[in-house]
Amino acid sequence: MSDQFRDDQSDRDRFGRDVADAIRARDLISEAEYLPDDFTVRYLRLGDTEPGICHLTSAYRAFGNAPDPERRDRISAFAAVADHGGAPDDFETARPMLRCVIRPAYYV
Repeated sequence: MSDQFRDDQSDRDRFGRDVADAIRARDLISEAEYLPDDFTVRYLRLGDTEPGICHLTSAYRAFGNAPDPERRDRISAFAAVADHGGAPDDFETARPMLRCVIRPAYYV
């Protein structure tokens, strides 16, 4: 295994552990575990029985190589997502949360 690959892996793993630690520190979270094989963090909110999953690939690409102070801030903001529950079970519950999205017209 090349040293470059080992360094990349250890930085990814450090990033994953940092995200798991930040999620675990949230008040509404009972547990969080970094899963290096999937590059995800599995977490459980207080009172929930089904875990949430944070996929880390896009976040790592976006700010994994940021300077440490910025990286810590971005990880903290990313971890705040874990405070929010899953999607509502029915449309009537979801309706007030929906927003219009304006996008360009496309021709087929």
